[in-house]
Amino acid sequence: MTNISLINSDILNFPFSRNGDDYYSSICRLFEQYLEIINGFNDEFGSKIKINLPIIENEIKLIKEALEFYLVGKTNHAYQKINECLELLKSKNLLEIGDINGDFYRIRTGSNINYSKKDLFHIPFQMREKVATQRYSIPGLPCIYMADSLYTAWEEMNRPDFNNIHVTRLSFNTKNTKLLFLNTTTQEIRNRCIVDDKITKENILIKYLSYWPLLASCSFVVYKREETFKPEYILPQMVLQWVIENDNIDGIQFKSNRIKYDVSNIGSFNNVAIPVVKNKEKGYCEILSNKIEFTEPLSWSLLDISEPNIKNFLNKEDIKVDDIRSASYIELINGEKSDYFTTKFGIMETKLKSMPIKKLTNA
Repeated sequence: MTNISLINSDILNFPFSRNGDDYYSSICRLFEQYLEIINGFNDEFGSKIKINLPIIENEIKLIKEALEFYLVGKTNHAYQKINECLELLKSKNLLEIGDINGDFYRIRTGSNINYSKKDLFHIPFQMREKVATQRYSIPGLPCIYMADSLYTAWEEMNRPDFNNIHVTRLSFNTKNTKLLFLNTTTQEIRNRCIVDDKITKENILIKYLSYWPLLASCSFVVYKREETFKPEYILPQMVLQWVIENDNIDGIQFKSNRIKYDVSNIGSFNNVAIPVVKNKEKGYCEILSNKIEFTEPLSWSLLDISEPNIKNFLNKEDIKVDDIRSASYIELINGEKSDYFTTKFGIMETKLKSMPIKKLTNA
């Protein structure tokens, strides 16, 4: 097989599903197929990526050992292996760490309720019992979950009734908020690095393929959502723990696993998870409340009443390039591609961008 055909292999496309198979066995099988691809690269590109093969093999070994320890209850040993894996990748400059950028959105559901700004912040400390397990969230640890579009946030919440949602737009001080970026898909890398069936950006492609095992292991769709224990969350939650232990990283940006990535859904569809930094008996994290500015909550039902003709006044010329990257087309009806900014999501985002943002007071 040619290098291009190997890069275009469906094996590299995530998210993945174990389809009822054992989670550990599914990851081991995926890594075997991935190594076949890496070892199949030839010519000059093959020689270059194989320089990183010892790093890749060690990365895979550490991920598998972490799972093995975790599944027999040795969680401390498991974390030590993930810590070793991430420190290895970091030392080789194979992790993407940088400033948070752009606007983000949060949704809360409730009928006939006028929420305040605090109600759309993280779960307050005195209610931490409500913090459930999520992909990048540890039970009991309040965390701010956000998405780069309202549509992504809506999908993450299992498509709640639109008449019952309350939304806010958030913005960060990019000078002091760092993220670990685990949000690059293989197709995005193909689009950046392959032109006319030729590899044009070898260094970017080699770096991506070198930390792909970490990305892949954190990108399994939950097979049994109704169950308490979700093995697909083991590795992402340990990665979050590593972020918490690193004073220079505040959170994680990652792809939504609930959206089908194809020609009808065009956008970045990113999520961000940022855990609290400073604990207290009740209230909210003062450090996060000083970093984040956000709008007053907005509900579709009230917006539709107060400005029933709002969609007639929206000007597409006001839409920024970053907005289009977050979401430009979505498929809400099978086979139907919708212009994002003509949907209720786009209309609400445009309205939110016209509203002032302020920090949370009296956190």
